[in-house]
Parts: sequence; structure tokens; C-alpha cells
Amino acid sequence: MTTGIKYIERHLTIDKFENGLDDSSSSDENEFVKLCFFANKFNQIMGNNERILNQGEILNMQNLGTSLYANKNIKINSRIQKKDFIVKAPRVGITPKQFINFKNKKTKSEIKKGAPILFSNFSSENIKLQNSEIAFSNRFNLSLPIRIHDFRMLNERFPIKLNELHLSYEDVFKLKNNSKILNQLINKDIKYSIHLPDYVSKNNLLDPVSNNKNISLESVKIIKTVKEITKFISDKTNNNVNIIGSFSRSPLSDKFQSLDIIFECLKNLESKDFKILPQWLPKIAWYFGGAEIQKNFCDENDIKYIMKNKISICLDVSHLILSANYAEQKWKSWYDKLIKFTKIIHLSDAKGIDGEGIKLGEGDIGDFSFILHNENGNGSSRCGINYR
Repeated sequence: MTTGIKYIERHLTIDKFENGLDDSSSSDENEFVKLCFFANKFNQIMGNNERILNQGEILNMQNLGTSLYANKNIKINSRIQKKDFIVKAPRVGITPKQFINFKNKKTKSEIKKGAPILFSNFSSENIKLQNSEIAFSNRFNLSLPIRIHDFRMLNERFPIKLNELHLSYEDVFKLKNNSKILNQLINKDIKYSIHLPDYVSKNNLLDPVSNNKNISLESVKIIKTVKEITKFISDKTNNNVNIIGSFSRSPLSDKFQSLDIIFECLKNLESKDFKILPQWLPKIAWYFGGAEIQKNFCDENDIKYIMKNKISICLDVSHLILSANYAEQKWKSWYDKLIKFTKIIHLSDAKGIDGEGIKLGEGDIGDFSFILHNENGNGSSRCGINYR
């Protein structure tokens, strides 16, 4: 079976370099032969197993897809009609195709004008952790990744003692310019870590050692601003706050010289109270909507450097599995070497070389109970584990 496709339409041309309206985008004879070959082999290529979408493909579906947004305030116990919403990107909630399943159902919560229409708007179920689950989470130092927009909701539903605040570059300057937001959100009884933005703009990754001065200056500016946010949180909670970042770019072709430059830069930016932890990365990362080969924190040379220099890191287990699979190595062997230098673990499952962040038990990780019981580098206390 194909995925519902019955016909393929393709324009043909004798010469792709002619001046016709669509000559350049049409198929010549050789290209059409290839198209027919792959179309006839489609079922064989797809295979019989259900394909698991990787994290990047899911993000693309969200960012490029569309869903319903309220074009007016919608009250509780309302039945939504077509006139009540508009369709736009990104895909956050119910899609136009799914609308038919909800048009006769009453809303269980208010929906503000401009807000996405969510599945939860039609459910009165309010999932909260049981006391035993809260105790388990706190016992093993488990935390959740949270963002500014879902901060309150997650804190109410999952009142555990650790949180990791993930920031976009827009969030960084929003918090800098409006400290009231942070003051209202931060709970003095919770310990926090902060994840740096991956991007400094829509077109550039965070890279404080970039050869492009504009990128390096903007990256340093963001890190320094995050340090100010971190200081505020640290003072309010009376706890040190670790900063986590992805540093995938290399200023030089030589791996070890590049890592020297990166860590010299991070050393100058951090202080005794604020440690910047580089995150272990997959070999193939989903940046800018596509798959991109990474150079740092993803192979055995990085492990050697970390061990030699006793570098503290954030170990993302999903990324570790993907990078080890890419190198055709056993990820548990890499894990045993890196766990001694790990202060924070990001825990989620993975499959293959690009199947990132899938549900625990559905990937290559298998039994992960040993990760919960692992001690950190000095053997005295468990790592903080961010369950993703």
C-alpha cells in the first residue's frame, strides 16, 4: 500500500533549458525513468514496519503545519463553529482535519482570542502527580524541562523540587526587560537549572567562539544575560544554578584546539557560582529544519578530551545513543566513561542515528533503572536527571 496516493502527476520536457514556463522544473526522459523506477519500488522502500518520526521531523510538522486559533474569546460550555477560529501556523493544537471530531463537543475551559484551540480545552481531566510519585521524583532528583509559556501549568501539575528552564533567545530578552515575569514564576522552594537558547537568531546558532564577530558578540551577550537571570534565580532560591548549552560549532579544523578555545571562552564567562555545562550532542542534529552533521561533543575524541581535562558535562542519553549508533559503538560503553563527569542527565529514548526523544521503552535504551541509581563524578550524590 502507498500512503493513499493513487496517481502521480509530472510535467515532461524535451529540454530543461528551454524558456517555457515550467521547463526547468519538469522532468526530462531520464528523470522520468528514475521517477517510475522509485514509484514502482515504493512499497519495498517503505517496508512493512511503522516508521518512527524523528524529533526534527516532528518539529517541522509543528513549525510548518497549521492548527486552529480562536479569533474571539470563547466561553466555557461553548460549541465551536467555523466562524470562531482561523487556521495558521505553527501547529500547536487541533488541526482543521481534526475539527470534525470536536465541533459538537462543549469546551471545558475558556479560550482567549488569539490562543490555539487545544485538545485539553475539551477535557476536564487535570493530570497531577500522586504524593508517591512526587516522593519518587524528589528521591531520584528528577526534573522536567519547562518553558516560560507552560511554567505555571507544569509547576501546578508536577510539584517536584527540580526544574530545568529552557529559554529561547526571545525569552532571554523578555525576562531581562521584564524582571516581574521571572519574579512571579520562580518558586524559592525549587532548584533550577537553565538551558541556553540553541539559536541567537533565526539564521544562526549560539556560538561564542564564532569567526563571525556578529554571531560571537550576540552569543556572548545572550550568555551574559542568562547569567544575570541565573543570578536572580540563585539569590531567590539560595541555590547554585547550572547553565547548560549546546556548543556544536568549531572555530578551527583541529578538534582539540577548537575544544580548547571553547572551554577557555566558557571559563571566562562562568564563575564559581554559575557553571556552564556543554551538552552531549547527536552526530546528526536537526538544526534549521534539516539534518546537520555535528563536530563537537558527539564522538570518541570528545570523550578522550573530557576524561583528560576532567570536564563537567550535561549528558543527554538520547543524543548519546544516536551518536554511538552513528559511530557503530555501544552507547553503554560511552555512558560508563562519561557518567563520571556528568552533573546533569537528560533522559529520553532514541533509535537509530536520528530517532531522537522518543518515549522511554520504544527505542534502544532498554532498562534504564541503572541510570536512576548512578552516582555522579565524585560518587557522593546522584546527578540531576531531566526527564524529557
